[in-house]
Amino acid sequence: YTMEGLHYAHRIGAKTVALTSNPGAPMNALADVAIVPVTGPEVLTGSTRMKAGTAQKLVLNMLSTACMVRLGRVFSNWMIGVQMNNQKLRKRAEGIVIKATGASASQAARAINNSGGSLPAALLMLVKGVSREQAARLLKHEINIAGMIYEARASAKGARKARASRSVRTT
Repeated sequence: YTMEGLHYAHRIGAKTVALTSNPGAPMNALADVAIVPVTGPEVLTGSTRMKAGTAQKLVLNMLSTACMVRLGRVFSNWMIGVQMNNQKLRKRAEGIVIKATGASASQAARAINNSGGSLPAALLMLVKGVSREQAARLLKHEINIAGMIYEARASAKGARKARASRSVRTT
């Protein structure tokens, strides 16, 4: 079944990845990329689900985390692509806004409300000083949310330095 999936993926031009704990698995040779964490024999002879399964889960966690970072859905060490489906996640989002922007708790809650419940939009509204509509437009055209936030913070820092420099010269 898995081998046929790899064959089909190649027929339609898709790139493939094999994840197996067996260095000699035939699917490794078929895949464009083979990830093979070699875990050695299991504690219980004949069992293939313990160490190998844990190793595969760790690899999948690393891959999904790397994808989220690469796509710009992580700012600093905070997941900013979070969907606020419940009170716990809303509180987490408010905490991220506070830490990422320096906003107060009330400003963070207001930004999230004004953003329509979008953490990325709330962050952009605060760091770039834009409206909800402008934030939505930016998010529609730019996939790397974290990159936009870093850029806006750098611009704000540069503007503060320039103002400070001018005020020192005029005093």
